[in-house]
Amino acid sequence: MTKERIGMILWGMAGLALFASGIFKLLQAEEVVAMLGDNTLYVGIIEVLAVIALFVPATRKLGFFLCASYLGGVIATEWIHLGGAPIPGLVLSTMLYLGINLYDPSLMGNLLGGKSE
Repeated sequence: MTKERIGMILWGMAGLALFASGIFKLLQAEEVVAMLGDNTLYVGIIEVLAVIALFVPATRKLGFFLCASYLGGVIATEWIHLGGAPIPGLVLSTMLYLGINLYDPSLMGNLLGGKSE
C-alpha cells in the first residue's frame, strides 16, 4: 500500500468520525444536547461543513485547517472544562495530521517537511 493511500485512509477515518459526531449533534441526540445545551445545532453545522470541505478536493486544504482547529477546541474543552484526558480529540487530531501529511505533504507546508506551493 502506498503512502498516499495510507494517508487517505487515516484522514478519511478521522473525517468520518467527525461527520458522525456532527450528525448526532444535528439530530439533537440527548447525550450531546445535555453536554452542549442550546449550541448543539450550531456546533453540528460547523462540524459537518468542515468535514464536507475536507472531503471536497478543491477545498481540502481549508477543510483540513477547519477540522484541525475544531479538534483543537475539542481537546481544550475536554481538558479544561470537563477535567478529563482528551484522548478522543488527540487520537483524531493525530490521525488527521499524519494522514494529510502522508497523503499530500504540500498541504502541510513547511510544518512537517512538506514543500510550499
